Amino acid sequence: SHEPLSSGSSYSNFRNPLGLVYRMLTSGQRAAWSALFREGLGKLAVPVDLLLSVSESKKLKTATDERLPVILIVGPPRSGTTLIYQVLGYSLDVTYPNNLGSLLPRSPITASRMATKRRAEFQNFYGQTARMSGPNDAFHIWNRWLGSDRYTARTDLSDAEIDEMPRFFHAWTAVQQKPFLNKNNRNAECAGMLAKYLPSSYFVAVRRDPVCVARSLI
Repeated sequence: SHEPLSSGSSYSNFRNPLGLVYRMLTSGQRAAWSALFREGLGKLAVPVDLLLSVSESKKLKTATDERLPVILIVGPPRSGTTLIYQVLGYSLDVTYPNNLGSLLPRSPITASRMATKRRAEFQNFYGQTARMSGPNDAFHIWNRWLGSDRYTARTDLSDAEIDEMPRFFHAWTAVQQKPFLNKNNRNAECAGMLAKYLPSSYFVAVRRDPVCVARSLI
């Protein structure tokens, strides 16, 4: 596997999770250690998440059509998408899913307000950032509609999901009063569908020489 664990991830997506954990522990990278720490902390955060999810549900039910931009960064793994995410996140007046939100997957809108942006930081470990306020891929959000497989996204949604997805982002931007920014490589597979059901979406497509991408993966 070329991606590390993240809170809420499915171990079935990784061929050798124990080897992956070992590589992360011995990497010397603070972002890798932070990802492992969050993986364990997420189990302890379940009661808090359940409590916060009550107010989260109210936000979703009363969401208005804000139509603030939803900016989605897509591209192949190891192409620089995380760096673009970090640069835009720190440079623009936007809101984005953070690492704290990955610990509270039932209440990510509430969590997004609990960890504010700090100084710029442009290091990451295979897409993982170190700080609780650091930008997160947000699989804990996208999995609600696109499934739990980290590499293949669903390309068909039920009528209820088609209604729920834009409502979620309307609620998020209504609370934050800022455009929403996120990077998730898997979303490249279903960008057309996302553009259809999220009319206020904009896509930043990152391209890199395929040979360089292959070398980075290896």
